[in-house]
Amino acid sequence: MQIANIERYFRWENITNKTFIPKLILSDLNKDGKEELIVILTIGYGTGVFI
Repeated sequence: MQIANIERYFRWENITNKTFIPKLILSDLNKDGKEELIVILTIGYGTGVFI
């Protein structure tokens, strides 16, 4: 992941189905005035179950 000039590498997994691309959301989760980046990944799906 790269933001501006800062790069970080993570061992994240996500399926290759284009329907379930990673979702990025900015939100101030702990109400400290700074937004946190939320990354939503999908590693499995089927019959109404998502992992």
